[in-house]
Amino acid sequence: MIRSMAVAFDQSDEAHDALFIAIDLSHRLAIPLTVIHSVGLLEVASRDSSGDIGAIEDSVTKMCRMLGLNLGDLSIELRTLDSSPVEGVKLLVDDENIDLVVVGSRGHSIDDSLLGSTSHQLIEHLGRPVLVVPRMKK
Repeated sequence: MIRSMAVAFDQSDEAHDALFIAIDLSHRLAIPLTVIHSVGLLEVASRDSSGDIGAIEDSVTKMCRMLGLNLGDLSIELRTLDSSPVEGVKLLVDDENIDLVVVGSRGHSIDDSLLGSTSHQLIEHLGRPVLVVPRMKK
């Protein structure tokens, strides 16, 4: 049974797609969602360290509006970690006993058949379900 969920978030387009899906699932399943931002996630994605908790809050609020949801009606917690992406997500997910992890995928390959390195490593090392969200066509 899925009682809690987390999404790895780094401000990339792929992470925004994963956040959109995670918020929708959290609402539909009526379960809490933890948005995890690891400093390493942002640095790997954009080589930019300007992201902060305010920018993440703005993204969460925007996704809720896009889904027609009121942020106050959802159970969403934002967590920032000062660690490598996979290590940080794994530690928090294990500590909080989170049932499902949602992550975007960059699919670095010629035919987009390979997962991004973070999503692949999370699948390999978490020991729990991981939902990998491909880049959604707009």
